[in-house]
Amino acid sequence: MTTTLLPSPTEVEYLVATEVEYLPVCGACGGRAERLKRLGGIGRPLCPNCYQRAKRAAYAAQEALGTASRRVTIQDLYGALVGAGLGRRTIQQYMRAIWRAEEWFEAQGWSLARATPTQIAAFADTLPLTHSTRTILRASLRHYWTVSEHPKPPTAAIRVPPQEAMICRALDDDDARTLAAAARSHGGREGFAVLLGLYQALRREEIASMTWRGFEQVEGCMKIFGKGAKTRTIPVHPVVDQALRGLPRSGEWVFAGKSRGAHVSPATIWQWTRDLATSAGLPPIRTHWLRHTGLATMNDATGDLRTVQHFAGHSKPETTAGYTRATKRKLLEAVLSLDY
Repeated sequence: MTTTLLPSPTEVEYLVATEVEYLPVCGACGGRAERLKRLGGIGRPLCPNCYQRAKRAAYAAQEALGTASRRVTIQDLYGALVGAGLGRRTIQQYMRAIWRAEEWFEAQGWSLARATPTQIAAFADTLPLTHSTRTILRASLRHYWTVSEHPKPPTAAIRVPPQEAMICRALDDDDARTLAAAARSHGGREGFAVLLGLYQALRREEIASMTWRGFEQVEGCMKIFGKGAKTRTIPVHPVVDQALRGLPRSGEWVFAGKSRGAHVSPATIWQWTRDLATSAGLPPIRTHWLRHTGLATMNDATGDLRTVQHFAGHSKPETTAGYTRATKRKLLEAVLSLDY
């Protein structure tokens, strides 16, 4: 026979009076409570107050983790720019703009990957307020914030002023004749590069990357691989054709570089133009001014903006319209037209 020992009335009264001593202990504050809960089912059990505090802290930590700066490597950024279909020169411009922004943000103790509108506006104010500078900054950081997974990219905080009207830098007729004569007299690759700018109105990148194959596909014409991976076929000017016949051919490129299989850089074309103009007694001239001169002269002679647009390889006629000028002859004709 099993005997059960029941507590006496005095012992029951004592247990009821000291019940709190037998409640479980909170793992955070050490207090006792009837019910304890484990946050996420792990860790030490917590009383209701400590459980709520821990829950709020967990939410805050999760939110901070979601907005933490994602480390952007050069490889990630370069891959994103290439994947966007950007050209080599554009990628270089964007990388320089991003590098400058990161350097400034680090000096301020801020994160470019999680920049706020106020912070990026402050950085933009350190740069010139020009259309080109601000456009490059906005476009480059848009790609950067895509890679860094910025929750709200503050691109609108970068103020971009309206684009200024283009100024035609075409040489006057006398200077153009002097430079053309100097280029024909000089000959060689340097002279031929200047003639391509004056008579074919090519960009310096297009001159530097000219291939022999571009002259062979269509007789009497040249195929240009231009800006934005666009191609166009234009007739070859007789002066250019004559100079072309005197050039020695070797390899793929008309202007082969020092490195095997590469062409000269656009900066080399720029330097050739500057040196040849100086030797002809002219002030330093940029290669793109030769393009201005060729297109402006075509506009003056033909008045056919659509044809000149195709020759230039422009997508919009508004761009070609910037290569127009008011010559002395036109001004004289305009004043003489006044017959009241």
